Amino acid sequence: MKKIMLLFALTMSCLASFAGNMIIGGETKRVDTLMHRIIGPGVTYTKLSLPDYPLSAYLMTVNLANQYNKVETFQAQNRVGSTEAMTNAYQRLSSSRHNSLGSVNGNFWIVSGQGQPTELLGVSHSGSALDGQLLTDPNNWNRGRTSDPELLKQEIGFAVIDEVRKAWICDMGFDGKVLVGSQSFKISEVNRNRVTPGANEIVLFNQYLGKATRTSTAGTEVVVKLAGGQTWGVSKNVQCTVVSKNNTGGTVIAAGQAVLSGHGTGKTFLDNISVGQTITLNLGVYTLESGERPTVRQMVTGNAYVLRNGELTIRNTNEAYNSQLYPRTGIGASADGKKLFLIVIDKKGSSVGANTTTMCNILKAYGAYNVTSMDGGGSAQMMIGGAIVNNPSDGKERPVANGWMVFNTAPDDNVVASLLFEEHSDIIIPAYGEYKPNILAYNQYGTLLSENFQNYTLTCEPSGLGTISSDGKTFYAGSTTASGSLKATFGTISVSHPLKIVNGNIFLRLDSVLTDTRDYKIEVISTTGTKEMMIDPSKVQWNVGDENVCVVSNGILRGISNGRTKLYGQLNDFKDSLIVKVEIADHSGYVYEDMSDVAKWSITAQSNWNAVLNHDNLPATWQHGSAVNYTYQTSRSPSLKLTYGYPLYSLPDSMKIYMNTGAIQVTKLFIGMRANNETTIVQKTLENIPNNGDTELVVDFSEFFDLADFAVYPIWLEYLSNQIALSSQQTGTAYTYAIRDITLYYKGVPVGLNQAFVRQQLPVYPNPVKLGEPLYVSTAAFASDKVKAELVGLDGRVLYTETLPHNELMVVLSLPKVAEGIYFLKLSNATNSKTVKIVFKH
Repeated sequence: MKKIMLLFALTMSCLASFAGNMIIGGETKRVDTLMHRIIGPGVTYTKLSLPDYPLSAYLMTVNLANQYNKVETFQAQNRVGSTEAMTNAYQRLSSSRHNSLGSVNGNFWIVSGQGQPTELLGVSHSGSALDGQLLTDPNNWNRGRTSDPELLKQEIGFAVIDEVRKAWICDMGFDGKVLVGSQSFKISEVNRNRVTPGANEIVLFNQYLGKATRTSTAGTEVVVKLAGGQTWGVSKNVQCTVVSKNNTGGTVIAAGQAVLSGHGTGKTFLDNISVGQTITLNLGVYTLESGERPTVRQMVTGNAYVLRNGELTIRNTNEAYNSQLYPRTGIGASADGKKLFLIVIDKKGSSVGANTTTMCNILKAYGAYNVTSMDGGGSAQMMIGGAIVNNPSDGKERPVANGWMVFNTAPDDNVVASLLFEEHSDIIIPAYGEYKPNILAYNQYGTLLSENFQNYTLTCEPSGLGTISSDGKTFYAGSTTASGSLKATFGTISVSHPLKIVNGNIFLRLDSVLTDTRDYKIEVISTTGTKEMMIDPSKVQWNVGDENVCVVSNGILRGISNGRTKLYGQLNDFKDSLIVKVEIADHSGYVYEDMSDVAKWSITAQSNWNAVLNHDNLPATWQHGSAVNYTYQTSRSPSLKLTYGYPLYSLPDSMKIYMNTGAIQVTKLFIGMRANNETTIVQKTLENIPNNGDTELVVDFSEFFDLADFAVYPIWLEYLSNQIALSSQQTGTAYTYAIRDITLYYKGVPVGLNQAFVRQQLPVYPNPVKLGEPLYVSTAAFASDKVKAELVGLDGRVLYTETLPHNELMVVLSLPKVAEGIYFLKLSNATNSKTVKIVFKH
């Protein structure tokens, strides 16, 4: 146990990570390490930006000396000829003590247009193996680009992991055979087609082909199973027992069995084998240069052997695919074969792609000695923790034929044994800077238990570097430049990381802020090089222009009353100001837009519809609202867009649109919103809006924006765009699309009435009202004398009477139980009278 923990500690302390410049291909290149993290036992993931090219690269490094990881070929859907998304394979293959950490794509595979039989589509080009079983045989695919006898042995890059966990990157051949006594016959292919007619060959099919062989009656097929105590393997003799023979073809392949399928002289050889007889299979794989025979456990194959013994090969330049800028996947190994390097390079966005020379030079800089180039283009993908982390050129994940997946095979253990700071280099903090580290927690085997461990306490050395927050989680830098370290401790476990305090350029993140009565921690930023960090705002001296609008205490701003003012801050030589606008919602359920001013909206519709926005044809029960009225004319894709482009009041977290589309069937309603700090509109879609009745649509703004960021406010409602079902429209028919109002809701603010709106518009609220819920009445229009309230049915009967105080914004009526339907509420006194239609509904 102690030995394991010591090994892990040494592994973490000796991590190689690059920040700043490094030598790539003999030239100094800038490398920004955006992430460098141990993701499992002996496995690190590094995200790189190389701005001199520019390139985005993703590197997974595997220490094969660590017994608690395993590199394994994943075969799409466990069937040769299939493709599968790596994220799906992650779900399918992960289990206890076999947890997937990450993967990259592998072989090129057969696609249409390559002159191959249809049944071979999806089958990997050249060799692949999984846990000692060949999925496909190494063959002559993509060879013959040189006439030099020695270079012919260095053309194709095979990546192999053998039984002693050594990685091999080299060119390989296949010489499989069947041995019966003193006789033998060559195995031509594995899980490919048996060529007919005229071919003298034997093909091996195993369980990874599928349910049955794809063969005819022209040959002989022998079904075999492992003899007692035997296991499948490569480059070794495997004893098998003959289970059955047939000449019908299409032989069923049972789990754990294999089929030898012969034609011509291969058929003759198999005809001499008897059921129950013991035969030997040897699926020989050997290196072309030295003739060594690795005991292959895992294998994938690229198109070219591009780095050999630390030197670039001719394969970087004698095939156009390798010399062009392209999305890349590569697999490399160290000189001793104990370290594996898996890389993916993007060609999308700002990343221009790479040729194989650049890919090799990057891998060599990180320690690779031999490299093979794998399938690139849209297939070039890296998956970490169940998600694709690179930017595939297809714009989405592409299913692939196979690849290498790295697994954590350590025992389950949830006890924290080690901590690490997320940072891969010195922590650099500006004077007065505020820093909360991200701490990673691992168990004794190197399994990542938490990506954001919180049960730590910080200290700094020397103590004069700064102060620690009361909860022990945040470090506040002092006022002067200094060096030291920051330590995170959990129980008896601790980790220290170098720390430097430097001078920075200070500024306010926002030049203006909209707020209400909630706390806003003023965002003061300091830059050091390309990094930005928060400054403790309590260290800044603040002065408020109008303290009736807002106040500041310890760097926390809070609104007091509606208004606008300016806030001034000073810290040593730093001086800046912030415009503060305060909008306080006195209640939630604020009717922000009653649709009374149609000039605020513009309509986009087919011109011959003659669409207009007015107050005509509103539902009978509505007291306010607007409607788009149009006469439908033929359209292939009918749509209706209402553009608004106004900011919403204060800091709402949601809104409700009350609408009635009549006979119009809206299949999709696109809601366009914009954060105040962005120019890009964010669009969300609501589908199949109910028609022929009133509908309430609630929109949660957290689905659009990070509402914890004050910079997003005010939120702008840009448009409501409607996709209309063609089946709901008839040429020459008039239609009405009505919106009653848009209501805003505010977190932590009590639901109530909009006072200004009540004074101007509504004597009752809500309307319609749900049965059993309170009805609020405003008597603000009655300046004097008590007000008589009468609830009257459609038949004229007075169902309820109550006397109300005058000039009140909100009075609750204690109504009797009534049936669902339409009623009238009459409010009157000696000088005034109002009658309002009310709808009660379930």
